[in-house]
Amino acid sequence: TDKNNIVCFSSNKDEGIVRVFDLMLLNYKSNIMAHKSPILRLAISYSGEYLATSSCKGTTINVFGLPRGERLATYKRGINSAYIFWLGFSMNNDKIITTSDTGTINIFDFIKQE
Repeated sequence: TDKNNIVCFSSNKDEGIVRVFDLMLLNYKSNIMAHKSPILRLAISYSGEYLATSSCKGTTINVFGLPRGERLATYKRGINSAYIFWLGFSMNNDKIITTSDTGTINIFDFIKQE
């Protein structure tokens, strides 16, 4: 589908902005202000409909709709900073999973908070 032609990227100089690019149309779709600090991890759902992000602080996980970038949900991973090793969606997009240097695995039920 056209949703699977999306690529998302960020850099340290972007300070929390994720850029969404359509590979078929070869143009930018949106810029998402995801966090106040630089992005550490990005994950696109298997369906291509959702983007999950974590910043270098690792305290919150934000979920956005693709390609427009509307915020759908925010999850608190903890109050202390953590280095997120892995961030991803379950196969059917109903869970978001993180692992971190705190030795924890967080599993969130993905419910759109529209």
